[in-house]
Amino acid sequence: MLAGGCATRTYEARPIDPTKASAQWRERSLADPALLAWVDRMRGSPAGKIDAWGLPELTLASLYLHPDLELARARLRAAEAAQYSAGLPKSPRISGLVEHHSKADGISPWSIGVGLEMPIRTDARGEAQREHSAALTEVVRLEVGAIAWQVRNRLRAALIEHLAAEAQLALLQSELDLREEATRMIEARLVLGAASLSETGESRLQLGSAAMAYRAGVAASHKTLAELAAALGLPADALAAATLDPAAITPPAERLLADDVQQAALLNRIDLRVGLAHYAAAEARLRLEIARQVPEITLGPGFFFDQGDRIWSLGASLLLALSDHNAGPIAEAEAQREVEGRRFLALQARVIGEQAAALRAYRNALRQLEKAGTVERAAAEQVAAAERRVTAGQDDRLDLVRRRLERVLAGKALLAARFETQRALGALEDAVQQPLDGSAPLPDVFARNDPS
Repeated sequence: MLAGGCATRTYEARPIDPTKASAQWRERSLADPALLAWVDRMRGSPAGKIDAWGLPELTLASLYLHPDLELARARLRAAEAAQYSAGLPKSPRISGLVEHHSKADGISPWSIGVGLEMPIRTDARGEAQREHSAALTEVVRLEVGAIAWQVRNRLRAALIEHLAAEAQLALLQSELDLREEATRMIEARLVLGAASLSETGESRLQLGSAAMAYRAGVAASHKTLAELAAALGLPADALAAATLDPAAITPPAERLLADDVQQAALLNRIDLRVGLAHYAAAEARLRLEIARQVPEITLGPGFFFDQGDRIWSLGASLLLALSDHNAGPIAEAEAQREVEGRRFLALQARVIGEQAAALRAYRNALRQLEKAGTVERAAAEQVAAAERRVTAGQDDRLDLVRRRLERVLAGKALLAARFETQRALGALEDAVQQPLDGSAPLPDVFARNDPS
């Protein structure tokens, strides 16, 4: 029995080397063969190089790479281990006794004994403990899904901001080129006496402002690229050579119905499911406390050799709650169940309000996008008309340049409205916790079990 109770597993040290961990972090890249193989496997496509990284591919990469998810998976494994331990019966205990008597009177001076304590757990108590542990494990499992959604949501927001910065930078470059062209024309007119100093000075001032805005746009592009890398769980320079696919982010082709959005929120919100799991854990705890009204029984057989006598014993012990019949813990568990129930109802009401407000903001953003599109189309028509007049010799190129500048400004407003719509859609998705842009739902976030 002693040999069978001895441990067979030995301790293995696993120290953390900060220097090595930092070096491994800097080596992370989207070109990692293991990452590419995992992304292809999750997409169900043959292994190969990914030419352009869109939102679906980047989402898979973030689920593979992000440290927050690695931590969440580790916590889940710890919870599953605790659930396994909760389902095991208590191990028996062996106790020994050795005595030496100074007065033996011709018999053995030694008294030797061994006792065995065997706890007996009732089925009701064991089942309640298993249910309680399973409910707590489900809470942690759902929290892994919640973290996965947060990772995806932050990634989408970072990708939108970077694509917006890149598109804004292209418009700022066009504006800068047109400002330079207009300034050259006005300066040439000044030499000929066809332009005033004030007009030339204003043009130069606008050119300087455009140059400063362009430099700020370059800095914003670098900043948003670093933020996108952080959202992926990569070092800042890991995306320098990656090709991003801007077409992966598009608003829904049809308008979303309020009832559909509310239904999606009530079915998909992970925090609602976490609330239900907490309530189930409170129910299981109450059942466990009620089961603890039944006494714990421990059998204690033993054998003693007492100075020549062989003594067998069979004892039993009970842990009783005679004073209050476990009323205190039962009342506490009942109160906690009531708290979890009220918390779930409050959360459900808040979720309904959040998705309604987010849907309203998204619809307002769509209306602003339509207005900005109308203005941009009108500016494009003005440019086409100016080009026809220049071709016919009815107007000069400076007027055409100015019309093109007006179109660039209208394009900047349209771009701002387009990405504001994307931000509003992201807020609506977060309120529902489901992609609404036509992309696939989140894959199995528990698929990667490699702790490395």
